[in-house]
Amino acid sequence: GCIPIVENSYKYYDRLFPGNPFIKVDKWSEAKPIIKEWDSKQIKQKKKDCEIWWNNYKTNLQETVKNKISS
Repeated sequence: GCIPIVENSYKYYDRLFPGNPFIKVDKWSEAKPIIKEWDSKQIKQKKKDCEIWWNNYKTNLQETVKNKISS
């Protein structure tokens, strides 16, 4: 149920987890102002987005591994 906040140097998390809904900052000092601006509706929506994305990512990864093994 967490909302990942990542320091996205060199677009690392975009390359590692394409299409992720993480909150990305260039410097950690940018994170606090972003979070302070959000209301509970925005937080709930981002949490939902992360949960849906993560479940889809795991399902797709399982299918990829299963297909590689069965080939």
